[in-house]
Amino acid sequence: MAKPKRVVQNVPIDRVFLHQENPRHEPYQSQAEVIDYLCRKEDVPQLARDIADHGLNPLERFALVQDKQASTESDSVYVVAEGNRRVCAIKLLADPDLAPSDKRAYFQRLSNGAEAVLELPSVIFEDEKDLNLWLERTHQGPSGGVGRRPWNAEQKQRHSGSTKNKIAIDLLDYAENKGFITREARQGKLTTIQRFVGNPILRAALGLDTSNPDTTQRTRTEQDFDRLVQKFVSDMSGPDPKVNSRSRSEDVQAYARELETVEGQTREQIEPEPLIAGKGAGTGSARRPRPRRGKKPTRLPYELDVQKKLKKLGNSKLESLYASLCNLPVQEHAPLLTIGLWSFLETLTANMGRISGTSFDAF
Repeated sequence: MAKPKRVVQNVPIDRVFLHQENPRHEPYQSQAEVIDYLCRKEDVPQLARDIADHGLNPLERFALVQDKQASTESDSVYVVAEGNRRVCAIKLLADPDLAPSDKRAYFQRLSNGAEAVLELPSVIFEDEKDLNLWLERTHQGPSGGVGRRPWNAEQKQRHSGSTKNKIAIDLLDYAENKGFITREARQGKLTTIQRFVGNPILRAALGLDTSNPDTTQRTRTEQDFDRLVQKFVSDMSGPDPKVNSRSRSEDVQAYARELETVEGQTREQIEPEPLIAGKGAGTGSARRPRPRRGKKPTRLPYELDVQKKLKKLGNSKLESLYASLCNLPVQEHAPLLTIGLWSFLETLTANMGRISGTSFDAF
């Protein structure tokens, strides 16, 4: 099969014209009509600003076809086959008077100080069938794997490296590596996970430590952490999941307290360890294992049995106090917790029959 003929070269911008029968719009009779449409409907002003700030995308070329009717023996003229929006933006930066009247001042401001684009890095196609093949690869989605596949939310996060969803991604990766969730089942769960692990009370209940911006870590033993993560992941499934994207902040906190009451956990606190095996670890020789100090708890443990017994007493003040005491970070609010605990014990013992004049610690 003969290889289609294509020519790769830089083409002067003044020899390139917009495609008046581009698939993005109905056929137009003039360049001015195409410019007007692209400015109004295809975000060309925003694209022009990006080009003025950053220049052309070095990962993309323009696809051109020669206009045989307009070309002369000495000068060839080309029509854009791929890159109509970009060419429009470049032309308006070079000559703002070509813009619609209500956009001229905008393009004039952009063009001041912007580096002029004089030539376009292009591929000139001679074979229409060859051209259409690559246009379809670019614009018709994955097409069974041969076209471009857009990044999903997880892939965008891995590329950007931002911290917004990093902890959620790491937790999903951990759960999949452990076999708690399949690759198929985790699809579409990123937003839900992010909503929950964005809550500090939930993170404390799971034992997630985010103090290291490079590595998500756990502060619970692997056995405890796996037990909690497995429950967390299983609670995202089913017809009416407890863990869902509609959960409010109060729902997340209530669920965090439920996690703290899961049976079988030791509640041992350890020094932070990377969540993903090997992630964040050094490359030097292995170190001898050293005994670890238990990590101080960040919050008072919330016990479901205590809450149930307080509810039986019918004292809403005690229930509210207990919930607040278990929500406050210990290190930041130690004095407030001390006063609150004192008030809680005084109210509790009085409710249980302590007479006036008797201190609660003597009751």
